[in-house]
Amino acid sequence: MLRSSPYPALTADEARALYDAAPSPQLHRALWEIARLQRMVIDAERIFALREMAAPGMVDPARQKADRFRQMVQKEPCWIERKTEQDASFAAMEASWTKRRVR
Repeated sequence: MLRSSPYPALTADEARALYDAAPSPQLHRALWEIARLQRMVIDAERIFALREMAAPGMVDPARQKADRFRQMVQKEPCWIERKTEQDASFAAMEASWTKRRVR
């Protein structure tokens, strides 16, 4: 679930102004990461738009783009961390069910 933020989303100009006000290597890296993630959001929107344009029976370029996008997302550290946590949680649940069935 997406949590709300007390801050509005940054525009490119606002991000640039933040860096100009307090330039540092750490902020520079963080802003590049934000820009990279923003590009992913834009790519996702393009994929959804292509998906809506595909007529039945047409070769679906959006499906190919969606598959590439999914592969890209699955390489993201935040996705890997969340998947690892979910896998551990599911494994613990399954272990508890197995113990109940064995008794």
